Amino acid sequence: MSILSNAEKLLLKKSSKVVVGLSGGADSTLALVEIYEFLKAENLTEKLVALHINHQLHEDSEHWEQHCANLCAKLSVKFDVKKINSQKSGEGLEAAMRSERLKIFNSYEKGTVIVQGHHASDQVETLLFRLIRGTGIKGVSGIKRIRPAGAITFIRPLIKLTKKEVLEHLKLRKLQFIKDPSNEDNQFSRNYLRNVVIPHITRRWNTVEKNISRFTALAQKQNTLYEKMLKERLIDLVDGNALDLEKMEPLSSFEKSELIRMWLENLSMFLPNEKQMQEIEKSFFQSRHDANPVVKFRRDDIKEFSIVLSKQNKFLIAEKNYE
Repeated sequence: MSILSNAEKLLLKKSSKVVVGLSGGADSTLALVEIYEFLKAENLTEKLVALHINHQLHEDSEHWEQHCANLCAKLSVKFDVKKINSQKSGEGLEAAMRSERLKIFNSYEKGTVIVQGHHASDQVETLLFRLIRGTGIKGVSGIKRIRPAGAITFIRPLIKLTKKEVLEHLKLRKLQFIKDPSNEDNQFSRNYLRNVVIPHITRRWNTVEKNISRFTALAQKQNTLYEKMLKERLIDLVDGNALDLEKMEPLSSFEKSELIRMWLENLSMFLPNEKQMQEIEKSFFQSRHDANPVVKFRRDDIKEFSIVLSKQNKFLIAEKNYE
């Protein structure tokens, strides 16, 4: 029985290309085989590519790359390798690697579907990580099963399977996979959650992964409704790509911040954190009306550009600054 949803099957059939992120680990191996079997039944395997991103951080990196190449040769699947590296370490390394992977994903043609191997255990990890760092309703929505991102779409067909279930599927298929020892390094926050915190929780509450999976699914629906209402409210406040500051004046501080985030997201800009949002409100809503403030902010994991907000007449303008 296929683990793919009907919506995922339709996306795969309509896609211009299907790219499966293949690390060689258990999750990505199962994802590749599931996608391959579906596309083979549809006579569409020519659009399938397995993408291996070699981070070049471990002495066995080349061996892992070869393992993935061998699996793809066995399945007659096109194999693509991208090598990346970073001079950072610790949490900075995680952010840098994530940024490099996103660049690679965004380089694919319009209509590409990117398949990732996230599962229910990852969902628990992500939710806890975001709660610890601080998040809102969108953050607790967790990892979306289907997520359009500009010209491409991400799907995570394993998202309702626990890690145990993933391993059971692989055992039934007699598939070999790589175990990355860096996943045991608890200096990384996500590894600490995965290896120490979550096992401790599940020993007490053994249904936590399934329960959190249901919670995130409900939170996603609630967030979709919330964003729909925000978008409808935003229609009256925008003029082209500009935001009307005068019309926003009577709104509460919270309404302003939520609408500004939605506006920036619609412009494909990254979003300010809480401290940056406080600076935006102070500069554009608490300063003199004849002032022309400028606020510049960036994200730690995106170094290529920053976002610059400025006031032109009564409008708030957002631009990317690559300097």
